[in-house]
Amino acid sequence: MIRRLPIAFALLPLAGLLAGCPGGESTCDDRGLQEVEWFQDRDRDTYGNRTVVIIACEDRDPSGLPDSPESFVRDATDCDDLRPAVYPQAIELCDGLDNNCNGAIDDGLPFNDFWLDNDGDGFGDPALQVEACSTPDNGANRPGDCDDSNPNVNPDAFEICNGIDDDCDTFVDDDDDAPLLEGGVDTSTGQPWRPDIDSDGYGNWNASTELYACEQPDGYVADATDCDDTDAQINTTNQEICNGIDDDCDQLFDDSDPSLDAATQTVWYRDADADGHGVPDESILTCTTPWFYALVDDDCDDADPLVLSAADTTWALDADGDGFGAGTPSEPMCTAPSAGFVSLVAGTDCDDTNPDIFPDQIEVCDTVDNDCDELIDDDDLWFEEGGVSVDSMSAWFQDGDGDGFGNPNQGFLSCLPIGNEVSDFTDCLDGNPDINPAATEVCDGLDNDCDFRVDDNDDNLDVDSGTVFTRDADGDGWGNLQDVIRSCAVPDGYVAEFGDCDDNDAAIGLPTNWWPDVDLDGQGSGTVSTPASCTPPGPDYVPWYIDSVEDCAPDDDLAESGEEICYDGVDQGCDGRDYLLIADGACNLVLPDTCLQAQAMQPIIPGGQAIEGTLAGAVDNLDTANNPSCANNAQSAATERIMKVLVPANMRLRARHRVVSADSVVYLLSSCFSVASCEVGAGIAGSNQYETLIYDNVSSVDEIHYLVLDGRRRTSDSREFRVELFLEEIPAP
Repeated sequence: MIRRLPIAFALLPLAGLLAGCPGGESTCDDRGLQEVEWFQDRDRDTYGNRTVVIIACEDRDPSGLPDSPESFVRDATDCDDLRPAVYPQAIELCDGLDNNCNGAIDDGLPFNDFWLDNDGDGFGDPALQVEACSTPDNGANRPGDCDDSNPNVNPDAFEICNGIDDDCDTFVDDDDDAPLLEGGVDTSTGQPWRPDIDSDGYGNWNASTELYACEQPDGYVADATDCDDTDAQINTTNQEICNGIDDDCDQLFDDSDPSLDAATQTVWYRDADADGHGVPDESILTCTTPWFYALVDDDCDDADPLVLSAADTTWALDADGDGFGAGTPSEPMCTAPSAGFVSLVAGTDCDDTNPDIFPDQIEVCDTVDNDCDELIDDDDLWFEEGGVSVDSMSAWFQDGDGDGFGNPNQGFLSCLPIGNEVSDFTDCLDGNPDINPAATEVCDGLDNDCDFRVDDNDDNLDVDSGTVFTRDADGDGWGNLQDVIRSCAVPDGYVAEFGDCDDNDAAIGLPTNWWPDVDLDGQGSGTVSTPASCTPPGPDYVPWYIDSVEDCAPDDDLAESGEEICYDGVDQGCDGRDYLLIADGACNLVLPDTCLQAQAMQPIIPGGQAIEGTLAGAVDNLDTANNPSCANNAQSAATERIMKVLVPANMRLRARHRVVSADSVVYLLSSCFSVASCEVGAGIAGSNQYETLIYDNVSSVDEIHYLVLDGRRRTSDSREFRVELFLEEIPAP
C-alpha cells in the first residue's frame, strides 16, 4: 500500500506500482517489504527533489524495476530537479548555476574582470567593473571607453574632425597629432587649407601646397586663388597693369587681359619703314611695342628707312650712284636739297668714284677696303658684322715638315697664309719631309707616298729597297741561290739564309764538319775533318757541331744516346757515372724524373708506402774538389731516393725507418718544397727503429713536397734497410 504525504506539487500517477497483487490491493507487509520514502527525479539525473516525496515499498530489485516508482529515486539531494547538469558531485560550469549543489554559483572557476559595454563597441565603461568566469551580457573584456553611449567612440576608433575625442586618448581633433597609424587624427576628414605666405588673405592655388586640418592652421586660409603667394599685390582683387605679370590671377596679363588699367599702357606710332621713327596720324595703345611701331612720331618719310626726323637727316651728293654720298653734308631737312643727293643716315661713301665701294658692301679678298670700315681683307674679321666674305677666302693647311704638302687635319680659311701654310692638303705624315704624295715607296713599314698602301702592297714600291730572299724548297730553313727574290717581307717558301747543300732534301743543310763513327751509334769521336763540306769525307762519318759530345766508348754502340738510364750498367752520358746527379755550389740536388728510383707517388696513401734496399759501402758522389762544402756528404748511390709527394691540406707526413741487420747505420732524410732547395745531408739521423715527423701541412690547399732519402755506412759491408712513409690527419689542438 502506498501512503501519500502532503506535497507542494502534483504527483505522478502511481498506477501499476503494485501490479502483480492478485485478489486486490497488496501491502508492503504482505510482500515482506518495508515502506520507504521516494523523491521525484524529473531531470533523470538520479538525484531527487526533497520537496516532492511519496511512501512506497522498498526496491529489492537491483535494476530498480518494477518495484521502484517511476521518476522517483531514493536520493533527495538535487538542488534543481529541472536541470540534469545540476546535482551533487556535478562538475561546476561557468553558467551562472550551482551545478554541484554546494550552495555557491560558479565556485572554483577562474574569474576575470569585465566592464559594462552599453554601446557594444567592445570596450567597457572603466567605472563599471564586474568579475565573472565568462563575458556577461552587455560586457566587454577591455575597459577604456570614454563614451559608452556612442559605439563610434572607443580606443580603437580613428580620431576625425568632429569636435570630440573619438579614440579616448584625451586629445581632440588637431590636438591628436600622433601619426595616423598610431591613433592620430585623420586629417582627410577635415578641411583643405592653402598657405598664405604674403598675408594678403588669398591662398596659394598650387594643389601640391594643400594641407588638410580640422581647424585653420596659422599662415593658412581656405581660399586657393592666389597665383603668386610671394607678392601681396597679386591676387584676384588687384587691378591688372602693364608689367608683364598676371596681377589679378585670371591667367591673363597685360594687353591680353580685358580688365587691364589702360592708364598704364603706352602710345605707339606707326613705323612702316622700321627706322625707329613713326608718323603722328596713326597710333595704338599697348603695354609692349607692337611690330612696326615706334615711340616717336617725327618720321620725315615712313617709306624710306634712311630718312628719319628732320633733325637727324642730312644729305650729300652720290656721284657714283651706289646709294651713298660723300662731300659736305647739307643742313638737316626732311627732303633732299636737289637731285643726286642721298641721306647720310646709312653712312658716308669712302670712294664716291667706285660704285662697288660703299659702307654696306661685302668685304672680299682683294686688298681693297670694300665696306669703308678702314679694315682690309684678313684684318676685317669674317665673323664680325660687315667682315670679309668667307666665300672669297682660300683654304690653307699646315706644312710642318716643309715638304710642300699640307696636313689635312690642320687647316683654316683666310685671304692669305699667315705662316708656313700651303694650299695642298694631301700629306699623310706632316712631321716627316720624306713622306708625302711625291715620295717613293720603300721597305720601311710606312706609307711613304700617302696612297694608303705600304711596302709590298704598293705597286709603286722601289724593289731595290727590299731584302734578298732565296727559295727553300725542302723547308729546312736554308735556301739556294738559284731562285732569288727581293721583297720587304719574307714570301712563302723563301728564307733569308742561303747555302743549302741540297734544297730537295730537308736532312741536308749547310756544309758541315765530319768525324768518324766507328761503332755506328750516331755519336762520333776522333779527328774532325776540315774544311766544312756538303758530303762526308768517307763512309761511317757523322756531322760534327760545336756542341757535339764525343763518344766516350767509340767501340760500344750502347753508349750513344747521351740520355742517362740510371743504374743499367752503361754510362750513356759519357760523364763517368751510371746515374744522374748534379750538385751546384750550394750542394743542391737537381735530379731529372728519369732518376726517381722510388718512383713518384702522388699522393702517398694513408697507411704507408714502403721503400726497401741495401746500403753498400760509403761512396762520395759529389764533386768535392769543386764543392768543398759537400765533402762530408758521402752517399750510397744504390740507396739514393728522391720522392715527390702531394701532401693534402691539414695532413701530416711521417717516416718510420729501421735497419734489418747490424747497427752503425746513419740515415739522412731531408724535405723541401722544391727539388732545387733540398740540401744534401740535412735531415734526421737514426738507427734501428726510428719514427719522425717530416711535415705538417696546416694550410687550406694541397702542397707538393720533395723527400731526399740517403744512406751512409760507417763500415764497408752492406746493410739492408726499410723505410715507410705515410700520411695522417693532423690531430686537433
